[in-house]
Amino acid sequence: MINGQSYSFNVSAENRDGEGSSASSSSEIPSGLPDAPSGLIVGNVYALNDGHQALISVDATLASNASSYMAIGLLNGRSYDFKISATNANGMSDYSEVVSAVPSTSPSAVRNVHIVGNASELQIIWDQPANSGGLSYMYSLEVTDGDGGVAYQASALNTRYVEVQNLNTNVQYIVSIHAYNTVDTNYIIYSTQATTVTTPIEITSLEWDNSHATQSIMKWNYASDIFAAIDFLLVIMDVTTGVFSSVFVPAHNAIQGETIVHNNDGSYSYTFGVNHLNAETLTLGDNHTLKVMIFARNADGISPMSNIADVR
Repeated sequence: MINGQSYSFNVSAENRDGEGSSASSSSEIPSGLPDAPSGLIVGNVYALNDGHQALISVDATLASNASSYMAIGLLNGRSYDFKISATNANGMSDYSEVVSAVPSTSPSAVRNVHIVGNASELQIIWDQPANSGGLSYMYSLEVTDGDGGVAYQASALNTRYVEVQNLNTNVQYIVSIHAYNTVDTNYIIYSTQATTVTTPIEITSLEWDNSHATQSIMKWNYASDIFAAIDFLLVIMDVTTGVFSSVFVPAHNAIQGETIVHNNDGSYSYTFGVNHLNAETLTLGDNHTLKVMIFARNADGISPMSNIADVR
């Protein structure tokens, strides 16, 4: 007989005089233990809050009320072994083959992006994502200008520090970094902005105005962002005595619109009063011939000297 197939039975008695009437018909279905299920498949299903579900499906050889099962509460990155058996009224079958799976998702966003802008270069460093997604991951990086033009691209990065060189000076760039693994790309992109700095900073049109009664005024132009220069180095030489004096003039302490003025050609003008210099600076006097020059100083060093302004 074949398990699962229905059979009808009729029973009658027989002696030498012949066969008697048959009893009422009875139907039965022979059965035994079910075969082990086959075709076990385990797939990862995305879930929130770092919890994942494993969808377990089976191509069973016997009819079943369910052909799939959802295992919940699993941890990303941990390997799980799955096996399955079938049961009926006669008992439980052997287990299927073992199938392993690792629940995972895309990593979270990178953190704490720091960007330093130097001359034609961006130095970019960042911290790893708080959540790896359960798998090893890599980084990709893109630098674009304000018009969306791509200035630099890199993928499959295993480092968290990149130097991007040969950029245009005085251009604001957008840096986008994301972490990704073999499951999915992290679309929560950490974006920030940085401005490259022209080095050396060009200083032009240094002028000295000594017509005021209480102070002497110096004014110069420079072609760079007003916050790019850390400070200016002012050097004064008394030609009469041969004495030099110098002072650093901090640009970041200047007053926008007053001390620093943005010119129509994109440059900036810085106005500085000599009576603000420190005590070491040369005291101006009559009958002295002075020469004044200025340098700009930022994180990359000191720029070439400006033009020399003569004061009599």
